[in-house]
Amino acid sequence: MRVLQVIDTFEVGGAERVAIDLSNLLFNASVQVEVLCLRAAGPIAQQLHAKIPITCLNRKGRFDPLAIYKYLKLARQFDLIHVHMRHNYRYCRLFGYVFRLKTPFILHDHTSKIDYDPSVPFMFNWILRPSWYIGVSKALTNWAISSLGVREDHSLLLRNIVTPQEKIQYPAPEGIVLVSNFKAGKNIEFAIELAARLSCPMTIIGQIRDDSYFEMIKNLILKKGLDQQVQLKTDFVNIQAELPKFRLGLHTSVRESGPLVLLEYLAQGLPFLSYQTGEISEQLAIEFPEYFLQNFNCADWVQRIESLLGSKADTSKMEQVFSKEFGPDAYTEKCLKFYQRISPNC
Repeated sequence: MRVLQVIDTFEVGGAERVAIDLSNLLFNASVQVEVLCLRAAGPIAQQLHAKIPITCLNRKGRFDPLAIYKYLKLARQFDLIHVHMRHNYRYCRLFGYVFRLKTPFILHDHTSKIDYDPSVPFMFNWILRPSWYIGVSKALTNWAISSLGVREDHSLLLRNIVTPQEKIQYPAPEGIVLVSNFKAGKNIEFAIELAARLSCPMTIIGQIRDDSYFEMIKNLILKKGLDQQVQLKTDFVNIQAELPKFRLGLHTSVRESGPLVLLEYLAQGLPFLSYQTGEISEQLAIEFPEYFLQNFNCADWVQRIESLLGSKADTSKMEQVFSKEFGPDAYTEKCLKFYQRISPNC
């Protein structure tokens, strides 16, 4: 079986993390997997297994002829093309259609917008309609079946996972950490409001995806006189290695399909407080109701944070839940069985 995993670039983000983890898991399962980046490799590409070949098109635009030629030449060597995110699928599927590429495509849909924007992307209900579809949430797979006309047996619910890293023991963990890229919708300003009501230090770790939003957050920190209490870190790519330095994690994003950062907190035994959004939150809230709130009332959050900081986390339960619900073995098996439905070579 030869599978090509496709993404635009490996920036720090949920879909990018899934593409890396899935590629590594497939490689460990003896699948001949390669990776295609439509642009440059990106900062976390180094977390791919060293023996997984990676090709970068470094395309200068959507219609860069040399990039299209390289993509088609490579794609014809594979049994399956597994494309992460809609905009990458549009590019690969469109030029595959124009140049009669016969290799089956899978759209791996990571969008978190489905709850408020169920519209069908341009041409997705026509020549770009996915024949095979993976969604990271039940809402997405239901949408694909009802709105795109994807057959139920041609769709797969594959909830996100992360690969746990070895835990590093720090003698005196301190403060609160919020892991979130800087862009609108992440609601980082709410975390700043919380910091203003708390006495403990806060570190916000993430990549800058929206310059104006990042500047707004910096100005808000200065305006509230929190520049000594709140630190912004934008240069970390190995998030799990940083988490044991802290006593509590936060997640304040308004909408997520499946916030991977919660699994990273769980994998490292770090208690957290999160707004309940997405299916991972729904799953975890059953086991850890104290880690979730369904509002953005500052007083409620401050009270819960102080309670969590004052109590001992059940790290053994966190480890058990992570292993049972979000372990890599069942995830890999589900993906491989889906591949076998698609291609006789799988």
